[in-house]
Amino acid sequence: MINLHYAKKEGFEIDEFEDVQVYEIPDNTVSLSNWMSKNIKQDWETVWLVTCNSKEGAEGYNEIFVSDKIFSLFLLLELLESSKLTDIFIQEYPSFEDAYDVALMMREPHELCYSEEDKNNK
Repeated sequence: MINLHYAKKEGFEIDEFEDVQVYEIPDNTVSLSNWMSKNIKQDWETVWLVTCNSKEGAEGYNEIFVSDKIFSLFLLLELLESSKLTDIFIQEYPSFEDAYDVALMMREPHELCYSEEDKNNK
């Protein structure tokens, strides 16, 4: 099973994680695609941030993806081998600025998060 954590932008505050809905979905691409097609629709005023947690030994799946195109979101999740995932996090934001701010916070421990100049100013 995959735990899909879905935070809609309506009424969602970044610090209020209790607003995030969690759905258990069988770990296969068909079930994931079916859930997404029923529950997520293209909205030209939404930016999606997606990240995943993978099972141990399945490195390379813990990426951050940001897009305003629902098609790209579907494509990304179809390309991932769902059998290697434990969690998928989908968050909606009203702008790229908001989504990228969160993505940056998620990556702060990474050595490539900031340019050398920014690292020296912190």
